[in-house]
This record gives sequence, C-alpha cells and structure tokens, in this order.
Amino acid sequence: MGPARVLVLFYLFADRGYVHGNPALQVLYKGAGLQPYKLQYNEDMSKIRQPVEWSFGKIGNLFAFVDFEKNQKLYLQPVASYWQIAALLTNCHSCLYGNETRKYFRVPTPELEVYVASAF
Repeated sequence: MGPARVLVLFYLFADRGYVHGNPALQVLYKGAGLQPYKLQYNEDMSKIRQPVEWSFGKIGNLFAFVDFEKNQKLYLQPVASYWQIAALLTNCHSCLYGNETRKYFRVPTPELEVYVASAF
C-alpha cells in the first residue's frame, strides 16, 4: 500500500472586484436577510481583513512612492518588485518597532535577525 494522499484546499479572501467566478477566491456575502452562518462568516472575515488593510497602509506610509499611481508605470517599471521590496523593508521595520497587526492578534514580532534569515 502506498502513502496516504491528502487533499489540501486553499482559498484566498479578496474584494469582490477580483473574483471573476474563480471558486478559490472568496468574498463577503451580500444582501439583506442573510442566513446566520453567512452573517458569522462575514463578521469573522471582516475581522481578519482589517489588519491586512493596515499592512497595505503601513507600506504606503513608509514608502509613498509605491502607493502613488502616477509614478507606477506598468510594463515600463518593475512595479511588482517595488512592492515586494517595500513589503520586505516594512516587515523589517515592524520587527524593530512593532505594528498594529501584532497588537490586534496578540502575537510577538520576530527579531529582525530571525525574520531576515527566514526570508532568504
């Protein structure tokens, strides 16, 4: 008998504008008179979505260049690389100075040396 196979499903929670019928992308339920489990799902996911928005906000505050649309010229500049580098440096900043997400979830921020070692 061979090894057991395990099916792992991953879903990505996104804004409604990104979904386009892909079942792996999940969004909040909308409409009046939602069933209790849908209301609970919306509440639970909203609590998680907010800290993600804080992360984008911190990147934009520390590196305003990446959040200024007129400076980002798709196909003429490495826009994704700018964001990745800004996110990496923002995470380093969070290791040194903390952030709202850490406080919200009550988890410790890793030491900078530990974070950088795991990033590469």
